[in-house]
Amino acid sequence: MLPKLPAMFGLLILFTIWPGVWLTHSMLRAYFSFYTYPEWITWAWYIPFTVLPLPWMLAKVVRRSRESAYASALESVEILKTTLDAKAFDRA
Repeated sequence: MLPKLPAMFGLLILFTIWPGVWLTHSMLRAYFSFYTYPEWITWAWYIPFTVLPLPWMLAKVVRRSRESAYASALESVEILKTTLDAKAFDRA
């Protein structure tokens, strides 16, 4: 994993989740007349609802990425083995 990746992930989360708070609050107030709560109430349920699953999601994505890279490397090694073996017989 690149050293800058956690910082980039944090910035991405900040710039995508935080505007979602305002958007969600404004949509709830526009579409549902009974939703007259102040903005901090929306923050109180929206932030935990979106931020708390992030560590588990990140761990799952990193694990799957590593598994995929390893499987691809094994396939590449097999392709290289067969290619290099065929080249060795061509020279003989």
